Formats: sequence, C-alpha cells, structure tokens
Amino acid sequence: MWVTLASCAALGEPATAPLPRLEPVPLGASGRVGMDYLGVEPGSDRVWAPGGNTGKVFVLDVPTRRLRTVDGFPTAERNDRSIGPGAVAFGRGKAYVASRGDQSICEVEPTLLERGRCIRLPDGPDGVVFVEPTQELWVTTPRSSTLTIVALKTGQMALGGSISLDGRPEGLAVDAAHHRFFTNLEDRDETIELDVQTRRVVRRWPTGCGNEGPRSLVVTPDARFLVVACTDAVQTFAIGGSPTRIDRLEVGAGVDNIDIGGTPLTMFAAAGKAETLTRAALAPDGHLTSVLKLHSAKGARTVVVTRSGVAVAADPGEGRLLLLQPGQSPTAPAPR
Repeated sequence: MWVTLASCAALGEPATAPLPRLEPVPLGASGRVGMDYLGVEPGSDRVWAPGGNTGKVFVLDVPTRRLRTVDGFPTAERNDRSIGPGAVAFGRGKAYVASRGDQSICEVEPTLLERGRCIRLPDGPDGVVFVEPTQELWVTTPRSSTLTIVALKTGQMALGGSISLDGRPEGLAVDAAHHRFFTNLEDRDETIELDVQTRRVVRRWPTGCGNEGPRSLVVTPDARFLVVACTDAVQTFAIGGSPTRIDRLEVGAGVDNIDIGGTPLTMFAAAGKAETLTRAALAPDGHLTSVLKLHSAKGARTVVVTRSGVAVAADPGEGRLLLLQPGQSPTAPAPR
C-alpha cells in the first residue's frame, strides 16, 4: 500500500518534507549491466557493483559520485546471457570478487582498484562473504549444493574444502561474534545456521516463503534477529535458542538481495517486478513498521545501505545505480 506524507511522522520526519526522488547514477556502460550482489566497503560510502556482462566491477564513491572501475574479469555465455563478476566481499584490507565467467575468486586492492591474484573454484560461485573468526571466504556454490571455502590465513588464497548441503544455498550472512554463518536452502524453503569452526549445521527451520523459496538474509548488528527475504516479502526471526518468526512484511514481487542500516535501524527491499523500493523501520523487538514505498525501476531487485545511510539499488536494465538519501520518504515518480 502506498503511504501518505503523514506517515513520515512515525520516523520523525516532518510532514512538509519534499517528495523524494531516486537519483540515477549511470555506470557509463552501453545498455544493460547485469548486476546481482552489491557490496559496501566496510566503514565507508563506497559501493561496489559487479557488472557481470561487462567484465567490470563499478566502484562508486557515493558522496562525490566519483565512479571508477576494476577491469579485466573474463566473461562467458550461458543460457543466452553473458556472465562474469557477480559478487564481492571485504576482509584483511582487500576486496574479493567472485566471478561466474571463469569460476574464480580474485583479490582486488581497494585503493589502486587493480586485480591481483585469483583462484579457480571447483564450481561456479554465487555469493561470497568474509568469515573473520576463521579468516576464510565462504562461497555459495548452488549448482553442487555446497559451500566452498577459500582460506586466507597464510596471506595467500587456497582452497579450504567444501561443505555439502541438502539443498541449494541462496544468500549468506555472518555473525562473527558468535561464530555463526547463515544461508537459505532455496529449493527446501529452509534457513540454516552453521558453526564456522566445526562447519556443522547447528539449527535449521522452515522459512515459510513458499514454493519459490527464500532469497537473501541479513543479521542485525546486535545479532538478535535474522532478516530474511522471500520473493515478495521480508521476514524477521529471533535467532537466540529456537528460531522464531516475529514479523512478515509484504513488499511486492521480485525481491532478491535486501539490506539493513542507518539510524534508527532501517530495512530496504527492492522489488524488481513490482518496481518499488520499500523502506521500513526495524524496531528493537524485531517488528517491521512504518512502511514507505518509492517507485523504482523494472528489474531493480537488489539494494545495499552505506555507512551514512544512503540506500543504493541496482537498475540493470538501464545500466545505473539508484540512490536514496537518508530521511527521504513517501512515493515519488520513477527516475528518468
């Protein structure tokens, strides 16, 4: 449901606030840019956008709008589309780009934005995340229903084994303080929790997303709640003890990667079929409240939040990023 300006008062925003607008930032590529996972460099306002079909990773400094690229990633044709770099993780002062074009993980120096060493994986990577307690990269490799581990302890990248799962992993999140890793099993409509030291599943529960299964997931900063995206809704679970669903918020069809951030803590979900960007306050009790929706763009299904609370969504069809400044609210026309 679309909201009125009066709804802004719930988030402490004046009813006279100007109507917001998603600011488009073109990536400078010709035509469509295939984007899946976006990444935010830790403690910064720099957003990394792997552009699969271009063989590039686009790096946007949000405050200045300066756009740079990391070039040279191989691409490949699969199912009538071009694939290449698709996800990025950060750890040990480096960025690590997962590329589907050649099934690799490549190290990137964040200042120079130059590709360094690469390692070939036994299967095509989807998402990637840095697991600080073990100094490893954990990579979802859904075609083989596994998690692939890349060890970084020695300063080199080396294959560190794999974890066999009984379903296709989709999405990934880490609670470093409690040595926990979370992923969804898309084809089983389940969410699972693993101990990163033993690499064993310690909890699993039905996500309740339905036949299409769950997508991405995020752990709250206090590690009390897990926020899980379905294809048309976002759900919150208490993760202490037996996981319990707290809330479910319908956000429109076509959701993939969600994010949380800002002060107060806010959830963002981009729905590529509904062509909306939803913002909701994430309350201390785990409930999602005060929904605000913006008209976004067809196919815009992934979003991240920077250190200063700027939401950045991928618009692959138009080859651009869409920016929403913190404090902006209710409905607005689609960016032109």
